[in-house]
Amino acid sequence: MRSHYLFALVAVLTSCTTNGQLSPKITSVSGGVLNFTGQDFLFTTDSGSTTHSTILAALDDLRSGKQERITGSCVTSAITSIDIDGSVTCLDDQILPSLANQANANTERLPRVCMLSAWSAWSSNCSLCGGNQTRTRTVIREANNSVPCSEYILEQSRMCAACPPPPPPVEEPPYDPCNGNERFYNLNSGADEVSVGSYVAQSVVYHRYANNDGQGGRGFGMRFGVFTAGQIQVRSSASIQGGIRSGDYICGTSGAVEVGGRTGVNERNWIPSRLNGTEFVMPATREAPQAIVVLALEGATISLYYGLAEADALYLQEGEMFTFTNINRNGANIRINSTGAILMTYIGQAGIPLGVPGDIGVADHINIAPAANVIYGIPSSGYVTAFRDTAGSSRVDFQCSNSQNISRTMGIAQYAGSPFNTANYAGVACRAVGAASYKIGATSIGDSDGGDGTMWQPESALRSHFLIPVATQHIALACAGTGSARFFRAVGSTTAQTIPIAGNSLAGKAYSVNPAFLVAGAYVNTTVPCLMVIDGTREGDEMLVYGY
Repeated sequence: MRSHYLFALVAVLTSCTTNGQLSPKITSVSGGVLNFTGQDFLFTTDSGSTTHSTILAALDDLRSGKQERITGSCVTSAITSIDIDGSVTCLDDQILPSLANQANANTERLPRVCMLSAWSAWSSNCSLCGGNQTRTRTVIREANNSVPCSEYILEQSRMCAACPPPPPPVEEPPYDPCNGNERFYNLNSGADEVSVGSYVAQSVVYHRYANNDGQGGRGFGMRFGVFTAGQIQVRSSASIQGGIRSGDYICGTSGAVEVGGRTGVNERNWIPSRLNGTEFVMPATREAPQAIVVLALEGATISLYYGLAEADALYLQEGEMFTFTNINRNGANIRINSTGAILMTYIGQAGIPLGVPGDIGVADHINIAPAANVIYGIPSSGYVTAFRDTAGSSRVDFQCSNSQNISRTMGIAQYAGSPFNTANYAGVACRAVGAASYKIGATSIGDSDGGDGTMWQPESALRSHFLIPVATQHIALACAGTGSARFFRAVGSTTAQTIPIAGNSLAGKAYSVNPAFLVAGAYVNTTVPCLMVIDGTREGDEMLVYGY
């Protein structure tokens, strides 16, 4: 049976002779263990007998010079090993401290090593990252004339797995009174009256443009009204706090709305936010002066071009509005580039002070759609132009509902008349495509009654549900193919008229003058995406119904 005792070896033992001196034989050092052979730590007299007094004297001698501390020894057998932590292994149980009972006078001088328990298991508190685990051991027997237990480590700790980096903070989106529903903006769309139709039952918000609110430029919103599905409400400027001004917007809180404005007898569209963009081009066919009202939906640098030359520039922050005035481009085109999303309205023959978003304009009021490679419209006294920033000519191919295809070619900053001009919206509908992927823009400048014109729309702006906000003389549809249109006198009505959308797979047309479905609040549903043009009864002003 082998016994293990804690042993602290402080100084290396040196070779000595016998006769009461230590004669150690260190044979190897391996893995933190000192290996000995022979009668190590056995102290003898000249006659070879072992006595307590001789051993104690030898211990005193070792303490005084050879070794700072003595913690134990084998008596009659060899030491097999001494671990680095002080554990001594003998071949038998006869160890030096056992002589204490026989050496009564010297008991206090005999060494006794510190005896410790084994380490406990690591604590299991690593369920949360970044914590620490610990383990401990305890003192079983205190030391005497040896290395004190206080010099041993009784507790160890280690870190659990490191925590992953925290997720980035979630930024709350800015408050939106519209709850993500489309906004309709007043860009010189009429200061006298506004007509609003709601596609669903909801509250409708009217928001004041910041620069006109008198509240330090913050703007504010108010409830325009509570609507049932399909209801039309008309309010005058006097009934709205602060009046109707350019830059104001209207939106639904739960769904889509349709908005039209009025100045005098002139009825005009409010512009939906879907028509925002960064590249715009349109033919300018009216006499000077002309004006373009610009509203920035984000910070942007906005450049106005005459041909390839930059004629003017604006620098607007989000929500700011300005007007390019005194534009003289009759017979040419207007091209605008922006570094951010903007909305624009064209006003022909407009006498508006420089930079002031006005509420007048005696001729055309057209919401400008962004330039696109494919657009749809009805060529009533229509014109088309191309968005070019390099010299050269451009070709536009018209694919129309009468299955005739015609092309027009124009130079930089020029426009050309569209085919099949009928001077009204009863004619064919067309799909126009810019050759070589050029973006294009086109307008239809009114009909025979001399009212406002309309802008051809990119395919992405077409819709299939339409609520008529004002009484009208006719309803015309230009569609992306053939199908049918169902006309209802009101949302939810069971009385309907179905008319075909005739044409081909590229362009279709439908037209109605049925007075039963020309009232404010009439509802139209189409089987293919369409553009809708109505002709108001007051002045014969053409308007787009943007739909949803």
